[in-house]
Amino acid sequence: MNKINPLYVLGFFVLVLVITIIQNASMQHKITEAAQLVSSIKQNGQKVAMLKQHWKNSSQTVQHIDALLQQAPFKSKVVKQERKAGHYKISLQQLDAPLLDRFMGKILNEYVAVKKITIDRLSSTNISVALEIEL
Repeated sequence: MNKINPLYVLGFFVLVLVITIIQNASMQHKITEAAQLVSSIKQNGQKVAMLKQHWKNSSQTVQHIDALLQQAPFKSKVVKQERKAGHYKISLQQLDAPLLDRFMGKILNEYVAVKKITIDRLSSTNISVALEIEL
């Protein structure tokens, strides 16, 4: 019977050890990449949840719009406020260009989903605005 050289057995085990170490390092790298991806997805999910909370809070939206309409320059210009299921309609008349610009700047900087804006020129200085906001 032939004897197996012990150096061949030792070489085989060293080769298996090297392959195992390389595979382990590769798997650890893949695991860290997956953990970073999960962390990124979790952060994006939290951002989406926060934005959804701001954008889909209809009572808070109505409060913000009502507070805006109660401000001194806009209070006397409001002609109609109508709240129905799913939307809120507002009409303002007799606005001049700077006041319209100020109003639109404030309304568009709020967390509201503006469904429709209708702007009509009544005269050379007066403008009418109708807004439909989704609740």
